[in-house]
Amino acid sequence: EEDEDDQAVLTAFMYRNPKSIVLDYDQSMFGNNRWALGEEDGCMFDVPADEKDEAPVGRRLEHIETGASPLFIHSPGRFMDCHQGLLDKLQVTSERSLK
Repeated sequence: EEDEDDQAVLTAFMYRNPKSIVLDYDQSMFGNNRWALGEEDGCMFDVPADEKDEAPVGRRLEHIETGASPLFIHSPGRFMDCHQGLLDKLQVTSERSLK
C-alpha cells in the first residue's frame, strides 16, 4: 500500500521470522559511510596501502577502521565530496560531475 512504512514492515517481518534475517555485522556485503561525522571524518573508505601504486583495474575500497571491503558502499545522497573522493581513489572518470 502507498501509506505503508517499509521500515515498519521489515521490522515486523524480522520480529515474526528471526531465522530468516542475517545481519551483515562484518560489512562483507554492505558498507556505510558516516555522514554525521562530516566530510573529512565520515568518508570511511580508502584504497588499501598495498594497492595504491597498482593499476586501477580491479582496485577496491577498504573500510579504514575495520579493513572490510564490501561489495556495496552506501552513502547519503548529498555526501558529494566523499562520493567524488571515492571515484578519484578508484581512478574512475565520469562524463558528468557529482557536484
